[in-house]
Amino acid sequence: MTDQAKTREQLLDEVNELRHRLEESERRAAALMSHSWDSVALLDGNGNLLAVRPTVGGILDLAQEEVVGRSAFTLIHPDDQALAVEQFDRLRQTEHARETVRCRCQHRDGSWRWLDLSAVNLLHEPGVWAIVCNFRDVSERVRAEAALRTSEERYRLLFERNVAGVFRSTLEGQLLDCNDAFSRILGYDSRAEVLAVPAWNFYFSPEERSALVERLRAEQALTNFEVRLRRKDGRPVWVLDNLTLLEHADGPPTLEGTVIDVTERKRREEQDRQSQKMEAIGRLAGGVAHDLTTC
Repeated sequence: MTDQAKTREQLLDEVNELRHRLEESERRAAALMSHSWDSVALLDGNGNLLAVRPTVGGILDLAQEEVVGRSAFTLIHPDDQALAVEQFDRLRQTEHARETVRCRCQHRDGSWRWLDLSAVNLLHEPGVWAIVCNFRDVSERVRAEAALRTSEERYRLLFERNVAGVFRSTLEGQLLDCNDAFSRILGYDSRAEVLAVPAWNFYFSPEERSALVERLRAEQALTNFEVRLRRKDGRPVWVLDNLTLLEHADGPPTLEGTVIDVTERKRREEQDRQSQKMEAIGRLAGGVAHDLTTC
């Protein structure tokens, strides 16, 4: 065999080896796209879809032939397109640059699904020549986050607009939060001012609060009981109190409660008692006078 023939055989061997490596590489890439937790799409420099992982059908219910060759931006919600285009333009300007975005893409049924996308520029990477985009459906997470925000906003409005005083404190007496009604009931000008005051100051003696905390430790909750507190100016204020002891797995227990000012009601009750007492004394005096006149 001549040197020239050997050279041709060597070249054929090398070509076959390269073909084998390429096929192996393609099989690995296909396996990666097929078994990755995320879905994967390959885009050209203009944002056209070159390939998508089969499970894209599970996310948007679109077949491969419906999306390959199509601009990825046509799948994105009009309100999200501007940001997606901006980030894509920035991405393709730099090799190996990476961008992430959350946007809505349209499902076959016309609904919009929230997707988290992470893309890297591999347009100049041999064997790839594409922008690789990983994406996953986060619609449930987005809905859960929105529901949580709504719930928190409702709680905040209930907390702030409640006519009852609402507060939260440590068992040691540090106020953690309260609403404006709580500060007004105790005669303070603002939430900030009352939050700087130890809870012990709201009682006429430290022993009163200590006894209350010990009772709460034993019963976990106290409902509709009356207690006398001390206002900022030192005057007493009677409140109807509801307290709950909350245990936390990641921290010390806290005390949460509501207070309603019942001072006026207590004043009227005391007036009624005094009136009844005077009436009883009057009746007694009248009876004694009658007895004396009949003697």
